Amino acid sequence: MFVAYHPDYVVDIGAGHRFPMRKYGFVYDQLIAEGTLCAEQVVAPEPVEVESLLLVHHRDYVERFLGGDMTPREMRVLGLPWSAALVRRARLAVQGTLLASRLAMRHGL
Repeated sequence: MFVAYHPDYVVDIGAGHRFPMRKYGFVYDQLIAEGTLCAEQVVAPEPVEVESLLLVHHRDYVERFLGGDMTPREMRVLGLPWSAALVRRARLAVQGTLLASRLAMRHGL
């Protein structure tokens, strides 16, 4: 079994935010600590290419998200405070999902 994970999946969104961002790191740490997962099974994704994002999102939206120029409504829908770290996290998570899917197809679940 392989797992796509990157430490940058966890970003600081403020202590009072309701989204449990730290859970990603906690789950990874627990799986490693209990031996369910070993480091050799972890594959770290690179950020997804912008061209891939443009296959499913409008160019204007992608550019606003990447540049931190989202509208107040888009920010409310996003539900997380924008930062360069959040952009990196999102790009890593998308590529991680693609990577995990490809690994599952190649090696099974």
